[in-house]
Amino acid sequence: MRPSSAPLERRLALAALLGLALAAALIAAGLLLARPRIAQSQDLGLAISKTLRGGQVVQIGQILEFSIRITNTGTLPIVELDLADEFVGAIVAPSGAGPFAKPGDPPLSDTEPYTYDGGQTIRWSLLGGGSQLGPGEALEVIVRLRAVRPSAELTTVNRARIERAIRSNGENSGGGSAEVPARPSGARLPMTKTLGAPAPVAAGLPITFTITITNDGAVDMLSLPLRDVYNPAALGFVSANPPPLSVDAARGVLLWDDLLAISGRERLRPGESITVVTAYTALRDITAAVNRAEVSGARDEYGNDAQPSQAEAPIRIVGPGATTTPDDGGDGDGGGGEEEAPTEAPTATPTPFRTAGPRLTEIAQRTASAQATPTLPATPTAEATATPAATTLPVPATLPNTGAGEAGGAGLVALAALVGLVGLFVLGRLRG
Repeated sequence: MRPSSAPLERRLALAALLGLALAAALIAAGLLLARPRIAQSQDLGLAISKTLRGGQVVQIGQILEFSIRITNTGTLPIVELDLADEFVGAIVAPSGAGPFAKPGDPPLSDTEPYTYDGGQTIRWSLLGGGSQLGPGEALEVIVRLRAVRPSAELTTVNRARIERAIRSNGENSGGGSAEVPARPSGARLPMTKTLGAPAPVAAGLPITFTITITNDGAVDMLSLPLRDVYNPAALGFVSANPPPLSVDAARGVLLWDDLLAISGRERLRPGESITVVTAYTALRDITAAVNRAEVSGARDEYGNDAQPSQAEAPIRIVGPGATTTPDDGGDGDGGGGEEEAPTEAPTATPTPFRTAGPRLTEIAQRTASAQATPTLPATPTAEATATPAATTLPVPATLPNTGAGEAGGAGLVALAALVGLVGLFVLGRLRG
């Protein structure tokens, strides 16, 4: 007699029901775990970025204009927002304030109200009086600093950071910071040296040179030493205007310890030039000689050394009975251009820089989605050109925690469905 299979079927049915219950529990757990993660990623979010107007390599004395942008990337309005900008006082100084300020300087910031502690920190309270920064909206803050010391490489000269940000529910939205590197370069003094008469020059005749030095920087020069070197075997020094402090006829060296003081000038302002004329007598015929002028140790109004510069003028002296017609090479050697032409330091133009900037703006660009994603960081372009180019380094204050909750929930749902299907399959097989 065949035993009844009813108890076995009841046990199998009970096992299948337990499997389905377990699957339902796993599905519910997955949904509960996914929801809080999505809500958290929507609530948090402030992005801060910083832009330097113009190239990253600037001149001493130039005004650097920074734009700081703060964006609410969350889903709740920001009702209180405090910002600070800290700069390196050994390299830059605030525009219009402190010992490096000049008449006509643009304001330290267009965004008011702000406070400057007299040291190296500027602060803004950007919201108040019922104003708020809604989701997707942004604030822009302008700050200006003057480059006062050179640096050998790209250096972070100031850093903006969010000190406090309160959401409409009273919670702190967190902070963040952003920075832009720059490299202030020393003052430049391009110079030229020209021969007063066409080469070659006949022995026994006078010969003059004109030296011109130009301040091609953005800051005044307060001292300007000059050294002029000549070949005493080919030239005999006669005079100079202005006269040098010392003459070493044996070595062929003329020295001015400070051209500005000797010529009665207090400073050489940006774009101004100073000229020195030296006179010699051509002593004997010589195939080629070089007369060289050098500027080294010049200092600007901030106490920085200017970049050294020099200029040369090659000459050729012929005997009294020789022709002095210039050759077709134009270099004074009679050899059709074999000798080097006078070397002139390149004339550079200070990078154009407009100091006027936008005022505080609230850019209400609300998105259709309740969740805004912070802008990904962009790599700054380190280049020094005359064409203004914006260098932006967005630094998200917080990164939304997206993806983890949805991925975990989806995995649990798939596992629960698989368990249920296996239970139904086993039950069906046993009944069959």
